[in-house]
Amino acid sequence: MTFYPELETHFSHKDGSELIPYERGILVGMKRKRATFEEISKETGVSRRTIQKVIKRARTDHGYQGRSLVGGRGRPKKLSKDKENAVRDMACKHPEYRHEQLVNAVAPEKQLSTRTIRHCLKKAGIRKWMAKKRSMLTEFDACGWLEFA
Repeated sequence: MTFYPELETHFSHKDGSELIPYERGILVGMKRKRATFEEISKETGVSRRTIQKVIKRARTDHGYQGRSLVGGRGRPKKLSKDKENAVRDMACKHPEYRHEQLVNAVAPEKQLSTRTIRHCLKKAGIRKWMAKKRSMLTEFDACGWLEFA
């Protein structure tokens, strides 16, 4: 059974050199089309074990060169792209909002940290964004703090 009729010759990697990304992509594509390792090996001339390694690495989170054919790397994001855009837009519209106010305005149902908001703003190119400054401590409040301490 021929999976890639345009693939006229075997891969020329008998000397142990690494497969190029195009060739790895062909192997992964053939496996996705339900070809067995034996069929892929016969058609491409690549050893069965090499094909298994390529497929296994393509299925892992790390993939080749930091990219996966299956999923992303690291922890899942707390915010979706839409929520990140909403945070950015809210910060631009209301620069006087504190981080907590941004969270409540955009995603009140989520438990987001200040660091998440800062990371989201930094990713959007908004750097050195200052939250709303708090009012100065009044003399009455200062006396209350001194009595407490």
